[in-house]
Amino acid sequence: MEGTGWHIPGSDENDSKAASGLYASDRDMFVFLVNDKNLVEVGNARLGRGFFCWNSETGAASFGPTTFLYNYVCGNHIVWGAEEVNELRIIHRNHAINRFYSRALPVLNRFVENRVESERIKQQISHAVYNRIGDTFEQVQTWFRNRPFNRKEITQAWETSQAEGNEPTTLWGIVQGLTAYVRNLAHLDCRVDLERRAGALLNQQ
Repeated sequence: MEGTGWHIPGSDENDSKAASGLYASDRDMFVFLVNDKNLVEVGNARLGRGFFCWNSETGAASFGPTTFLYNYVCGNHIVWGAEEVNELRIIHRNHAINRFYSRALPVLNRFVENRVESERIKQQISHAVYNRIGDTFEQVQTWFRNRPFNRKEITQAWETSQAEGNEPTTLWGIVQGLTAYVRNLAHLDCRVDLERRAGALLNQQ
């Protein structure tokens, strides 16, 4: 990883012993890497890149990478403000290694180094920044109709977005409100679920 800008959370690429995102036993492994040098910048948004990758030799878990953009990763590896969360799982069955080469590697390569993919992400975020979904809270609530969010989540997103200086009448502002509200949730599974639903909104027109 030297010279690439990628490093484990809580350290920089020149001090890999400060923290660890690399775990392995005799049967499974987990990798967590971030890149805060090659930022995706749109307006006031400055997002780093990160990914998880895991595997189990015993078949106790699938193999897969999860890629995401993020606002901040703290030393205990909590990801704040995850956007563009994409996950690929490969079940340990026949030809799993072939599926890794044909499906997983292209996903990681596009995310890590493909400039066209970077431009696509920038365009998507730019669209969200300028996409007004309503002028009032009531109109924003109407926009959320038939989308997988409850009234409490929408209300908290609106209030949190305003409190943090964002504009909750835009798609970007409401997503920022949702991912900021996630920090108050006690359970990891609930946080991950809401961040994934919030990140999926960036694909909305």
